[in-house]
Amino acid sequence: MTTLKVIRLRPEGAFRTDLRSDTLWGLICWGIRAVYGNERLEAFLRAYTQDKQPPLLLSSAFPYVQDGEQLEYFLPNPLFLPQAAASRQSRSLEERKAEATGRKKLKKLKWLTKPQFERLLAADDKRRALLQIVQEMESADSTLSVRILSEERVHIGVNRLTGGTKMESDAGLVFHAEEKYVIGQKRRKQDKKRTAAGSRPVFLYHAEPETEAMMLGALRFMSHIGLGGNRSIGKGKFTVQQPEPFKLQPLAQTNVQVSVSLCSPTEEDIRHMQAHAALTAYELESRQGKASFLYNMNKQEVLCLKEGSILPSISNIYGQLKIVGSVGTPPHPVYHYGFALGIPAYFSEKT
Repeated sequence: MTTLKVIRLRPEGAFRTDLRSDTLWGLICWGIRAVYGNERLEAFLRAYTQDKQPPLLLSSAFPYVQDGEQLEYFLPNPLFLPQAAASRQSRSLEERKAEATGRKKLKKLKWLTKPQFERLLAADDKRRALLQIVQEMESADSTLSVRILSEERVHIGVNRLTGGTKMESDAGLVFHAEEKYVIGQKRRKQDKKRTAAGSRPVFLYHAEPETEAMMLGALRFMSHIGLGGNRSIGKGKFTVQQPEPFKLQPLAQTNVQVSVSLCSPTEEDIRHMQAHAALTAYELESRQGKASFLYNMNKQEVLCLKEGSILPSISNIYGQLKIVGSVGTPPHPVYHYGFALGIPAYFSEKT
C-alpha cells in the first residue's frame, strides 16, 4: 500500500479559491520556480511527462475538526454505486418509501470521518454500510460535522492613480466577492445545540523524500503570498504545519482504488475503465481557470473525474498532465494536473 502523509493548513483568514488537487499542484509549481529556480521546475515536470514516474501525487484539500483532544479527519464519500434494489412489483409500499428515504439521506452525505471511510472501503454491501453509518450518526449522543461556508462580501473599486473610488457611469464601483471558511460543529443530542469546533483544511500526498522537501519549501514560500483571488488584499494566506503519517486500516482484499483527487484519465485509462465497467463509478466535473501570477491566460477546459471516483485495480496510476495552453516567448506549455491519488478499496462486482 502507498505510504501517505497529511499536511494541515492553517488559514490566516478567508479564501476565495477551493484547494482542489489541480490548484494545489499549480501553487506548488509556482513555489518551486520561485524558490529553487526554473531548471528544478522543468526537471519536476519532466518526471511526469517523459519519465512517466509522478514524483508527487496529492489529494484535494479536505477538512478536519479539532475539538479539544479529539481530532477527526473528513474524507469525501466514495461514489460506490448502491446495490441493485429488488423489483418494485415485489415490494410493499412501506418498503419502497423506506428505500426512497434512505436514498435521500445517502445523497446528502458528502463527508465521512476517517473511521467511517475505512469501514466503507472494506464493506461488501456499500449501501447497507452507508445506511448504518447514517443511522449511527443520527442516534449518537454527540457528533462532529463540517461544512464549507460561503459568504458574499461587498467591495469598492479603487482608482490606483488617485487612491479614490473608481467611478463608472458617475457612480462608485461596488461589487461582490465570495469568501469561504471551513466551519466545524459539534452537536449534542441531549441539548439539541451545536457548538463551534476548530476546523481547517488538510491534504494527503505521496512523494519521495527529496521531492517532499522541495514541496514543503515551495508551499511555505507561497503561504506568504496567498492562494487564489484577492491575494493583494491579504486573502488566501495560510500556515503550513509539519507533515504527519496518515495510516489507514489494511484491507483483507482489494480490487479498486478510491481517488481522493481530481483525475483527468488518459485514453488508455478510459479503455481500462470500460473493460471493467462493473468496478468503475464516477462523476464528471469541468475544470477551467487562468494561468495567474506572471500571466493572465485562460486555460482550456478539462473534463475530470471528481473526488471519490472508483477506479478498477490498485496498481494503475490513473491520470496525466494535460497541456491546456502556452505562455511566454518561446512558448512554454501550461499543464493541468490530473493524476489520481488512489486509496485501495474493495468493490463487489455484484453491486
